[in-house]
Amino acid sequence: MAGKAMVSIDQRAMDSVLRSMHLLPKSVQGRRIDKALVDATEPVETAAKALVPVDTGLLKRSIDHELKWEQGERVAWVGPRYQMAAHGHLVEFGHKM
Repeated sequence: MAGKAMVSIDQRAMDSVLRSMHLLPKSVQGRRIDKALVDATEPVETAAKALVPVDTGLLKRSIDHELKWEQGERVAWVGPRYQMAAHGHLVEFGHKM
């Protein structure tokens, strides 16, 4: 049985963090941003693994995080690795495998 997970972010706190990040040297900013993104994805990844229905365990094992660039911005992605579990999107939307 699939559940729901929610992540909330305090916009004022985020604005404060972003202002502080701009004060860091450029060489440090990237590493700090990547670490912050990874730290933010860990609870999401843990929740996804806890909520995923398990038959063979393949889908649960495929859930991972990744940092990538999209439209010039650094983003964190959490979800199933398509190569390992191509059926992840079906399960997410209620299909019984």
